[in-house]
Amino acid sequence: MSPTAPIPITRKLTRWEEWSGIVYFVATVFGSSLLLWHWQAARSTAIPILLGIGLFFDAMSVVAYISTLVTKRYSSGFLGFGFVCFFWAWLSCPAAVLLSTPQSLAVLWLAKLLDLVALFVLSMCFHVPFWFVHRSKQQPQ
Repeated sequence: MSPTAPIPITRKLTRWEEWSGIVYFVATVFGSSLLLWHWQAARSTAIPILLGIGLFFDAMSVVAYISTLVTKRYSSGFLGFGFVCFFWAWLSCPAAVLLSTPQSLAVLWLAKLLDLVALFVLSMCFHVPFWFVHRSKQQPQ
């Protein structure tokens, strides 16, 4: 077998082998968010870093979409990954940003939902315009 030949798959992966990376990532997101709720010194830098990473991946998606339009060759982008970082930052922040922070925990999460919707709209502002451009090019004239 040559050194560049693909390794043959001799058995089917178990469900855990398929999903373990995602389970570890979700556990990391929730565990670090819980930690940041209680560790204010780290929160002041971690939340802006997570928001910056989300903006970076959304901007890279815009670059991929523009590359697709210019070269006529498909470039994937990072659909959803920027929003995952935005969600992580939202989950890590113990206060609502757009509304005043209420005293009740249930009302706090309701107030934070507006923040999550705003972050979702921001992420979609990077992706939706290029969907319409791609769709209009696919329709027959």
